[in-house]
Amino acid sequence: MTDQFVPIPPVRTGYLKLADTSLYYRDYGEDTARHTLLLLHGNGESWHCFARQVGPFSEAGYRVITLDSRGHGSSGRGSLPMTPQQLAADALDALTLLGISKAVPVGFSDGGNLALLMGILRPDAIEALVAAGPNLVPAGAKLSAQLPCELLYPPLRLIGRRIPAAAHRADVLGLMVDQPQIPFDALYQLQLPALILGGERDMIRPGHLCHIAQALPMGRLSVLPRASHFVFREPWAEEANRRVLAFLRQVLR
Repeated sequence: MTDQFVPIPPVRTGYLKLADTSLYYRDYGEDTARHTLLLLHGNGESWHCFARQVGPFSEAGYRVITLDSRGHGSSGRGSLPMTPQQLAADALDALTLLGISKAVPVGFSDGGNLALLMGILRPDAIEALVAAGPNLVPAGAKLSAQLPCELLYPPLRLIGRRIPAAAHRADVLGLMVDQPQIPFDALYQLQLPALILGGERDMIRPGHLCHIAQALPMGRLSVLPRASHFVFREPWAEEANRRVLAFLRQVLR
């Protein structure tokens, strides 16, 4: 369910032209801000999933940018493969197009995977990262969350041969069925401050979140009591925001 809270109005909105498509972004801040947060949504979502974060993060002095990943929200699908690596590369390209040399990706769920991948692909472009409910492999999710995706994916692929909307849905769902495939070894080399957020009742296995945080040389794990996977929604948004901002105050200079 989408949170209906309306955030503060953006300073600017628009589309960033990539080689094969365009990505929709919203910019809440000025170029004079010392640090930029790039908010990356989860599977099948859009910038709206951060309705409870844009205001508090902006008021804390950060330039906040939301980005709809390819094939999501108001962004185009394009012709390139729908993989976490491609979506992370898109996000890095978006930073370049916006003239931002360094940013802090704050990702939720699949967006958390992208935050990790951005750090792996271009550590020079990342100051720190926040990943809420990420997973390195599909098995990182609990069976109760993963099984429905596994069952729905094959018929969507089949129907998608004739119905474009089904093909598109299968592409998006594939980000959870076939992907991600991020080796733990890649995290060992990631010398960046990293906050891994999770809920006590998260759909990601608690041990998996713990292993991700432990694999990151500068990683730390923060688990919200009684929270589900959706830590950036009510009733947990305020506490999640507090933990993110406290982390950023500690690691950014």
